[in-house]
Amino acid sequence: MYIDGDVSDTAETKEWIDFAGTLQVTLTDPAGGNEIKTISAKFRDSAGNEVDAQPVSVIYDNAAPSGVAISLEGELAGKEGQRPKSSSITAYPIVTATLTATDPLDIQVALSESSLTCASANYEPMAPSMPIVLSATDGTKTVYACFKDKAGNYTSSPVGDTITLDMTVPSSATITVGDLSDTGWTKQYQALQVTLSATDATEMRLGFWLDGSQTVKREFPFKTYSTSDTIPLTVTDGAPPVDGRYHVWTEFKDTANNVSPRIETFVMLDTTPPASTTIQLGDGSPYTNDQVLTVGVFPGSETGFHSSIVSMRV
Repeated sequence: MYIDGDVSDTAETKEWIDFAGTLQVTLTDPAGGNEIKTISAKFRDSAGNEVDAQPVSVIYDNAAPSGVAISLEGELAGKEGQRPKSSSITAYPIVTATLTATDPLDIQVALSESSLTCASANYEPMAPSMPIVLSATDGTKTVYACFKDKAGNYTSSPVGDTITLDMTVPSSATITVGDLSDTGWTKQYQALQVTLSATDATEMRLGFWLDGSQTVKREFPFKTYSTSDTIPLTVTDGAPPVDGRYHVWTEFKDTANNVSPRIETFVMLDTTPPASTTIQLGDGSPYTNDQVLTVGVFPGSETGFHSSIVSMRV
């Protein structure tokens, strides 16, 4: 028999040799690491009659996928369909791995949060984007990827990307209000002082609502976290105040957009002076011969929401 085609010259190719059921041949080096190789054969009998066998071809690829990369992307907390994307932090354990690899043949990929050995990894068909579920504990996560082509060539080592999983809302939240009397009353409505604290907070927002009212309420947008702020107790800036019992609340948000449960405190707002009060000297006579007089105090009739008179100056 006679073996020819894209094979290296050896003692068993490109010359007549004894017939054998199997024969090893060495393919010529592929151009660019990938090439179709064709092998032909002739057979001759003892009388010298020859016959050509149908040529056979094989794709010879001796190069692993190149240009390999993995990029992780998660979502910040929010309503489904409206969640901002992030490549550095995620509020949910399911993230998207964007994969890049170049090879003339179909590519397979192995993904794992644990370190991979590319030679023995479990591979599946690669898609440009693939979901992966992270271990469900907060912290820094690294996902590794190995790539292999249809010919069995695999990358020598895995590539990886890192993302932080944060599923926990800010904690230890507190809110206290300044400018209050010992009994919780205030006349300050334009810029009520508020003291705040929370663990892992990067943003905060304030709001209020008035007991018994559907309209006297306000919610301010998130702003950079601070331990102190002021809040006006009016439905719009410059609007007149409405006396009453107010619920002043706050929420905190972290880098992953996790929002803490709302907490609140109470404030009694009284911007109305006491009702007209009269005083009387002694028995009310316009004349006296006593140096020490009794002063009678007669408070006016109060209406609406108001605090009690607690001090006076004569």
